[in-house]
Amino acid sequence: PCLADVKYDGQRTIAIVKQGYPVEYRARSGKESEHLNGLFDSELQLIRETVGYDFIMDGEAFASDFTETINAKKAGNDAAKKNLKLRCFFMMPLHQWIAQKTEITMAENRAALDKLLSSIQTVDQKVIISESKMVNDYHEMMEWCNYVIDELKQEGLILKELQAVYTWDRSFSWCKVKRFYDVDAR
Repeated sequence: PCLADVKYDGQRTIAIVKQGYPVEYRARSGKESEHLNGLFDSELQLIRETVGYDFIMDGEAFASDFTETINAKKAGNDAAKKNLKLRCFFMMPLHQWIAQKTEITMAENRAALDKLLSSIQTVDQKVIISESKMVNDYHEMMEWCNYVIDELKQEGLILKELQAVYTWDRSFSWCKVKRFYDVDAR
């Protein structure tokens, strides 16, 4: 059994939320994502007030599809920016992120995020939990994967071991599942 998160075709985003500072948005590589400045700040600061500590939120900035998500990077494309949501899948205290060590398991994180984000209600909620489902075997996983690809029009799944903790490098604790291979080519 594992958690099967939807793998969105968006932009991986780390939001760094500190009391008294603007939210910093970074790509997985650490590069600033300035086009996101201000888009999710009020909700993330509300979460900061609720939990009472500085934190990072790991997620995927995603609009309706890949094209609209990329168009949101362009200056003046307010319609695409308005449709962006931060689909969150992991949150941890900032000091743990800096130390690159946490004891929070995937199961604990998911339960805490679900409870926290459902308690933060705003008019046009832009910080939401990523869609996921518990799968118990290969058949259930492929059934969910096919639904995610065919009906939700997303890339596939990220399978997460329930008792694994967040890691900063690639690991088998999070496994990508797709029905195709990605290739960068000229």
